[in-house]
Amino acid sequence: MLFLTLEQLSVPEALGISLVGILIGFCALSLLIPIIRLISLMAAKLQKPVKDEIQVLPVAALPQMTPAKGSFGDVKLYDVDEKTAALLIAIVADEIGAPLNELRFISIREKLGKKYSEIDEKFESIASSAIGGEKMGR
Repeated sequence: MLFLTLEQLSVPEALGISLVGILIGFCALSLLIPIIRLISLMAAKLQKPVKDEIQVLPVAALPQMTPAKGSFGDVKLYDVDEKTAALLIAIVADEIGAPLNELRFISIREKLGKKYSEIDEKFESIASSAIGGEKMGR
């Protein structure tokens, strides 16, 4: 029966051979279970216990995280990515000489068709220094 060709093998014989193969695999896997458990127990005994050196502070001892005085919520962005918006906010704060937490930006949107050459040049210089000297592609 071991040297049967495909033409000589009937359906019941093929099912019997498949069943024997599945049973052999199942038995091999069930023999591995106690071996793996034994190895994990031996490894656990050989390991030194780790001392807990983490100190838990009470909630009262933690510093309170409060937003900066005068800071406001989100800025709505229309057709502008976050990096560009952050650069524009920094430029405005620098130009008027006010700290960021005293400014309130409601929304930022791109105006098409208009050129502001002075702002564009300042934006390009700050952007190129921020990203390592590369020109911004628009």
